Amino acid sequence: MKISVISVLLILILVSCEKDLTAPINGGKPVLGKSTITDVTLKSAKLSGELLEEGLSKTTARGFVITENSTNPSLSDKVITVGSGIGKFEAVADLKVNTKYIFSSFATNGHGSTYGDPVGFTSGDYSLPTLTTTQAKDISYSQVLIGGEVLSDGGATITERGFSFGTKSAPDILGNGEKFPHDTKGLGTFISVVVLLKENTKYFYRPYATNLKGTSYGPEASFTTLPYVVATVKTNAATNVTDNGVTLSGQITDIGGSNVTERGVCFSTNVNPNTYDNKTYDPKISGNGLGSFTIDISNLKANTTYYAKAYAINSKGTSFGEQISFTTKDLNLAKSITVNHKVTNGVAPVDATITYDIYWTSSSGTRKGWITKNLGATREGLAANEKSINSSGWYFQFNRKQGYQSDGNTRIPNTAWNSYIQEDLNWQLSNDPCRLELGGKWRLPTMTELSDERNSWNGEAFLSPMKIVSSAYLSSDGGNLSQWGFSGNYWTSSQKSATIGYYLGGGGPSYYDRSDVKALAMPCRCITD
Repeated sequence: MKISVISVLLILILVSCEKDLTAPINGGKPVLGKSTITDVTLKSAKLSGELLEEGLSKTTARGFVITENSTNPSLSDKVITVGSGIGKFEAVADLKVNTKYIFSSFATNGHGSTYGDPVGFTSGDYSLPTLTTTQAKDISYSQVLIGGEVLSDGGATITERGFSFGTKSAPDILGNGEKFPHDTKGLGTFISVVVLLKENTKYFYRPYATNLKGTSYGPEASFTTLPYVVATVKTNAATNVTDNGVTLSGQITDIGGSNVTERGVCFSTNVNPNTYDNKTYDPKISGNGLGSFTIDISNLKANTTYYAKAYAINSKGTSFGEQISFTTKDLNLAKSITVNHKVTNGVAPVDATITYDIYWTSSSGTRKGWITKNLGATREGLAANEKSINSSGWYFQFNRKQGYQSDGNTRIPNTAWNSYIQEDLNWQLSNDPCRLELGGKWRLPTMTELSDERNSWNGEAFLSPMKIVSSAYLSSDGGNLSQWGFSGNYWTSSQKSATIGYYLGGGGPSYYDRSDVKALAMPCRCITD
């Protein structure tokens, strides 16, 4: 009986053990391993899980459940299905930026669904753009080329990029400096030319880029604009050299940063000419003055060596090109003319053989020759106020060829005097004593020619090449010599009206364009082309 009791107990124990060994794991539902997350970005993440056992029936689904609103995600939340069967599985979840999530792996079979341990994470957030700065290039007096590069957009669209710029460190787009937006957006390099800068000034700049997260800057860089200097000038060789003129030219190769306000050439018979000597500037200067220019010079002396330099003036001062030299050509023009005056010609009041020296000049723009003493004078004057028939020469009424000689007591010829002349004519060549006595192209000067010659005199008329003397005039009311030694009066061929002609009149250093009645008799100076 005792043996039977033991046997029964053993049977019960065996039956109990067999029942424990056949009980399903996890109620027959699938068994999951650990879930992990990697590669979290702004809008995605890689979810990983593992199905260790399918349970008592075949797995019909596996994958992940993910939620923003619960600590225990379930199949009622967003579901990502990834095949079936035992083993590891992965999926990429689409996310929202900067959002907290909890996910779990899951597996389902005929006995139900099993969830892995919940795993929490936060998706990536946008960041500020990342930039680098390019060093300034092509730095000049007033402009510069600057650059930058957007290396990263921070995950968000670059809505604006450009440069902050100023004379103070750390310029920004909020008021510390100026803002120069670029006309492009996005990633990559960009450059800008900044103009209208101050010379010799230090500037700071930073590239900037803006996305929805905000604005960021590249490293600060700086540069200093060039200081203004005098212009760089080149003098070209002289061309078109004549006996009294030349063409000079120059070139401004660098304005020195500041606009050239005057450019031209200076010249002298002495070496190293400057703008205090003779200078002629280019009246057609335009723009900043850069480039070539050409100037024609006239009224030079024949057979004379001149020295010349091109020059330019800007805000920093005057600069010069190299010195050049040239020699005007020899005129080979007549230096004098000898005339055998005869009373019988109806011009000379007395017979006389006179040699007249010739003074050549370009005072009227083209070269012309003048006799250096009055018509009929046997010599040049010894003084401005000299009273001598030798230097006074002969006197002529307007548009009349007959000449008169007077010493204040006797007039030759002492014929009847014409006290009133009225005719609407300039002095005609048929009555011109210069043409009739000297021949060739000799004639009386026009008012313009005599006025231009007077304007070329530097100081007193007597000291000019013309040696003007106070020969006075014969009065219209009788032909009497008046103002002898006090005034000089010289007819021109130009009339003002039918009764009045133009003449050059004055005394000492002061001679002016004047007019008076044609019945006056005045000395003449002859001119030839």
